[in-house]
Amino acid sequence: MRKRTFSENFIKPLSLFISIFICLNFLSICNSVTVIAAELSSVHPDHVRGLYVKADIASLGLKEENVERYSEYIEALKEKKNSKIDIGKINAFEKIVGLINATRLNAVVINVKDDQGYVTIPADSEYVLQAGSYNYQLKDIGKTMEQLKKYGIYTIARIVVFKDGVLAQNASHAIKYDDGTVWKDYSGAAWVDPYDEWVRQYNIEVAKQAAAAGFDEIQFDYIRFPEKFSQYDVSKKYLQNKIRQDQLIRQFLKDAYTQLKPYNVKVSADVFGCAAYLWDDQLNIDIGQVWYNLTQEADYISPMVYPSHYRGTNWYTQGDPNKHPYEVVKGAIEDSLTINSAFEDKARIRFWLQDFSMYDYEYGPQQIADQVKALHEKGIDTYMFWNNKNVYDPYNYLILEDKHPKVIPDKYPVYDIKNNNPADAAKRYLEADKNKDLYHSFILKAEKTRQSEYADYVKNMQWSGITAYEFTGYRESFNTAQVFFSITKQGKQQKAVLFMLLEEGIWKVHDYYIIR
Repeated sequence: MRKRTFSENFIKPLSLFISIFICLNFLSICNSVTVIAAELSSVHPDHVRGLYVKADIASLGLKEENVERYSEYIEALKEKKNSKIDIGKINAFEKIVGLINATRLNAVVINVKDDQGYVTIPADSEYVLQAGSYNYQLKDIGKTMEQLKKYGIYTIARIVVFKDGVLAQNASHAIKYDDGTVWKDYSGAAWVDPYDEWVRQYNIEVAKQAAAAGFDEIQFDYIRFPEKFSQYDVSKKYLQNKIRQDQLIRQFLKDAYTQLKPYNVKVSADVFGCAAYLWDDQLNIDIGQVWYNLTQEADYISPMVYPSHYRGTNWYTQGDPNKHPYEVVKGAIEDSLTINSAFEDKARIRFWLQDFSMYDYEYGPQQIADQVKALHEKGIDTYMFWNNKNVYDPYNYLILEDKHPKVIPDKYPVYDIKNNNPADAAKRYLEADKNKDLYHSFILKAEKTRQSEYADYVKNMQWSGITAYEFTGYRESFNTAQVFFSITKQGKQQKAVLFMLLEEGIWKVHDYYIIR
């Protein structure tokens, strides 16, 4: 047997040791990556339960010991113990994170471009430099994101788009009068020009900066024109020979979604609650928020269904909407689910709820619970609460700890919505046909059997000529049904059957035939 040399005796074991060391370190790195990935994906976007946070609050920073102490304080409240934990020196951001850490909450919505138009995070974009909008509030956003991820918190970057007093100081980008004076709305706020391509790209660039900073989702707010814009004199010439406002907003959202795709972030849009109640209404066209032009260009659409904001309507309650949070949110949910079911390629829905008091009516634990109850009854467990002062009473969220959504079956789910059954859906479809009601005709027609775009549907619509109908019976089997009618067309009575299909939890008309 040949004797091994010194180099063989020393180098080979050394090589083996180095190889083992590298492998162990590689495994360690892999494990670390796995942990990080788990933290990044620990909250599914469909289960986000978040709180709104202003940039000045988020800039206060997080001390781990303070967050933990506030979480302990919340746990003591949860167990109804007489806590002697000192929370006097805990800042507002630490309280928010501590509250999230100790409850079912799991997300924050942080201002990245605020209501004045300031960009709050560092940005190396030429657009931001030209706008002069960076205000240094969240200059250490990297550290903040790292800390939030450590607590498994889902992070949403709120970007206020077209309400922008900072950029509007440059009148060339603002909505303005013929003499160049910047126009302002009834509240004194200046708006930038949504038709200005530079303005649109600027906001997309801000979104890219937020995505690069590590946010999980980009949320566009004020993604609209000013309220009742067409009623202002300034709008007359401004809107001439231009595409409709809602079509422009759709194009902006589509461009943003395309450009943000490489960043692997979700994209969401905040909309007025009326977008789900009204269809092609002039109010929605005015502001550019028509549901069918939004839901197909985002991952999430977020109706702001604050009960206080429904004052002056009787849409969901005969009393003061602000004092009936359950009824208002329930009605808004049902409208949103119904309207959204009309589209195959559509956004998911996540609602903004109210955690603030208005009109001398206090919002506390019961009002918070009532809003969430309306969601849970439909199997929905994702929402965001708005409080502009960022003061979140722990008791408002402790009441939700033992509340969970109704389990909706995966197979043949049916939403508990008024008139959502085969017979009533068929009657409403025939009523829409009789009255030439395009909206209900589109909504109640199974999307598998018609054009997906509403504009195409309208262009190719041919009404049947029904002048009267009488329901005679129906039969149902799982996700299909046949509904029978005696109908009148051109003065003649005929027997008809409508074939119904359960689609996205809503009963729709698949087709109908005359029985000869």
